[in-house]
Amino acid sequence: MRVRHSIILLMARVGAATLTQTCREYYSSTVGAPKATKWCNEGEYWSFSSPSNGGQEVSLFTRCTADPDGTAEWGDGKTTIISHGFPTSSFDWQDVVGELEQNGWRACAIDFVGFGFSEKPRSPFVYSMYDQAAALHAFIKGKSITNFTLASHDMGDSIGLIFLQQYASEHKIKKHVVINGSLKLSYANITAMQKLLLDDVTGPVFENLLPAPVLAQGLASSVFTPSAGVQYGHELATVLEFEDGIGVMHDTIQYLNEREQYEDEWLDTWSKSTVPCSLVWGQQDPVATAELGDYLWNNILENRTSAPADYEKVESGNHYLQGDHPAEVARVIMNGGV
Repeated sequence: MRVRHSIILLMARVGAATLTQTCREYYSSTVGAPKATKWCNEGEYWSFSSPSNGGQEVSLFTRCTADPDGTAEWGDGKTTIISHGFPTSSFDWQDVVGELEQNGWRACAIDFVGFGFSEKPRSPFVYSMYDQAAALHAFIKGKSITNFTLASHDMGDSIGLIFLQQYASEHKIKKHVVINGSLKLSYANITAMQKLLLDDVTGPVFENLLPAPVLAQGLASSVFTPSAGVQYGHELATVLEFEDGIGVMHDTIQYLNEREQYEDEWLDTWSKSTVPCSLVWGQQDPVATAELGDYLWNNILENRTSAPADYEKVESGNHYLQGDHPAEVARVIMNGGV
């Protein structure tokens, strides 16, 4: 196995950051976003040394289930680590986390660098999913979390597969829950907006012309079934606007090129993984389509002998399955067997 990176973990409230403000400071003057404000207030910052950027420290936001008396049993198999997608963040998972916590589970959700409430460094900073996977590994090791379920979505699915490839031997992973993501690009419907952002000529121009409220309301209406609604769109816009997240989207969407380069390698890792897997797929997804879910099941998971797997189709679910069907996603996470 190739190991592309090494990592250094420095736990801190805010490390050697270039954040102009924390999300708590930001929401002290941001109006009308109670859920996003609550999510921010329940989290904290820590410092991660980016291998792809010469060890440059970046401040990452994470929201973990509270442990006021320090007695949480992080190794009892009732912890979930969340790997979010593009262009959003851990905020997507708020309702799933609520379901888990009501049932006695714990969850830790990281905003990867460039997303959500984390730092958003500008060029020449290099964004890489290998760094994002290294950040997951660093955080889990730093918090001494063992025997956990890994839940991933969209871009986070690829990060999850890199995590399996690079770090699985160092962790006890109870199960991997994979939700709609374009893990085989030839089966995906990449949108016109994604293509514009990805292009080196149009991307830097388009990100400067794209208002966060327009992007957020578009996501709320097109990739949730039913629509997530105007208020959710407003709250999501405030998250996207934090530290001008739209202004790094040309850089962060380059994960699609990285996926194109390595997808077969990562899928091969998945086909041989010894971690049990639940594939959960919203059938109304216009991007990571129902046909893509079927392809992954039929060609990667159905007949693998290295670990058990199952496949659940959510007929009324869309791309953001964790947003429009949180109870079903939480149920799959908590179901220990596949």
